[in-house]
Amino acid sequence: IRYVAYDYATEAAMSRKGPFARFLATDQYFFAQMTVRLAFDFQDNLEKLGDTRKRIYDDGSAFVVDLLQRSPK
Repeated sequence: IRYVAYDYATEAAMSRKGPFARFLATDQYFFAQMTVRLAFDFQDNLEKLGDTRKRIYDDGSAFVVDLLQRSPK
């Protein structure tokens, strides 16, 4: 995989402020809680890639990064 795209404006439809976040507050639904934690962790990693790799596209809501090129910042 060389390129990664991420819709950061909507957090890929799984917002930390949205309905899925409620699963983090309870242990009642263990598998749902783990799924949400993994999804949020994945989003954090995508954000870090967006900061450390060259963005070859960014329209203000989504970006595409080239994993082989570091960010010029």
